This record gives sequence, C-alpha cells and structure tokens, in this order.
Amino acid sequence: MDALAPKLLAIEITVSDETRGYWLDQPTSPADRRAELLAAPILVVPSPAGEGETPTFPNGTAEFLDLLREFSGGELVIAIAITGEAYQELSLHGKAWRLPKFIITSVALPILLGVLSNRLDALLPGHAHGDIAEATVLVEAPNHRVLKVTYKGDPAKLAEFLAREVPGYLMTIDPDSPVLELETGAPDAGKPPADSPEDDDGGFPT
Repeated sequence: MDALAPKLLAIEITVSDETRGYWLDQPTSPADRRAELLAAPILVVPSPAGEGETPTFPNGTAEFLDLLREFSGGELVIAIAITGEAYQELSLHGKAWRLPKFIITSVALPILLGVLSNRLDALLPGHAHGDIAEATVLVEAPNHRVLKVTYKGDPAKLAEFLAREVPGYLMTIDPDSPVLELETGAPDAGKPPADSPEDDDGGFPT
C-alpha cells in the first residue's frame, strides 16, 4: 500500500483523564453553570487550543446537537462546556464528517446509539458509501472513570462499533457497574413515525 495513501480507518480505546471535572475546570467553562454541566447526560467539549487560541467546535455543531435533542424526543439533555462568548465553530479542509467531541454517561449511551442508527441520514445529510466520519466519544462509567473512544471510519458503522466494544471495556474500569447491553437499531429513540418523511436538513459537512 502506498505510504502516502490516506488512513481510512483508525480506532482507539483508552482510559482517559479527560473526566467531566477536567473539562469543567478549564478557564473557558462557565463556572456559574457548573451544576447544570455536571448533571447533563451529554457534555459537549471543545477541541484543544494552543496558547492564546480560542477552543473550537466543528462547523455545524449547533445544528447537529439540535437534531440529537429533537430525534431523542428530549431524552438527551445536552450541555456545552464553554461560555457563550467563547463559543466558536471552525471549518476544516477535507471531506470527513467531523462530529463534536463529547462526554456521555453510560446510561445515556443506548439512547444516543438509537438516534445514530435510526436517523443517520438526517444527522449527516448527503453522506455516502466511502465517506469518513471522525469522532471522539468520552464514555463516563458510573464511578466517573472515562473511556476515550477515537473513531475514524464509515459513519454508518460508528453506532455498531460503540455497541460492540464499549460494554466490555466499561466493565474493566468499573467492575461494579451494571452490565450494559447495547444494540444498534433496537431503541426507538430517534425513529421517525412511519407516515413521516425523513428530515433532509442539518448536519455539518466540512
């Protein structure tokens, strides 16, 4: 294989110190909303910034989060770990679908997987075979330890990968946690009514 060929698949799962507390202690996190950010099942966090730079989110993050809230029927409460004045989206060159980075509780993960499975076409409008999605998901165990899942690959395989791999790894960092049984496509979260057309807006191609 050509050494210069693009890397089309990259998957990594590690134990991370990027806990909820770590992100809430960042200078751009709103201290006056700390209780809200601690309680949110999904906490969206920015990409790291260099010295003197503002942390950023992928282009289209706000629209993507609105769709997650809508398709979950309000079950996914989402907060953003940054002040309003510091919020900034950044468009990067390339054809990958870059999802916002977030911490999610293990309890909320099945709902997210249901939405990703059932409404991917609306979340990533126009995605096609051969497209690449880049995602970093920080899964928070009941004991607050965190698995960092970094994924680069087929958007349609992301939910399946999380459902297959995360439960076993969670048990290694929190043996006392309830066994997490995840199935893609099984939850009704995000499933459109039978007589309703799919939404064709939203998403965030770069």
